[in-house]
Amino acid sequence: MQVFEADGNFITMWSLRSPHWPASQRTLVTNHFIDDRGFIWAGDGGTNRILTFDLDGNFLYGWGSPGPQAGRFSCLHGLTTDQLGNL
Repeated sequence: MQVFEADGNFITMWSLRSPHWPASQRTLVTNHFIDDRGFIWAGDGGTNRILTFDLDGNFLYGWGSPGPQAGRFSCLHGLTTDQLGNL
């Protein structure tokens, strides 16, 4: 993920990786957003998990798994929160 100032000046780039993943595993962020508490929520198309990072790009936690069953994900997209902060 690349971070820019509002006028387009490049600030930094984050790999958005978990230290718990094997070195060969890459993140395929299909979408992301920053909530009002300052957490980055990302849908990972590679693992079909929802990943959470802080504003420095540090992995905090992730959850979910692939599959058609209720509570599982396939091609995560359209993430957001409601007014109460529920995903």
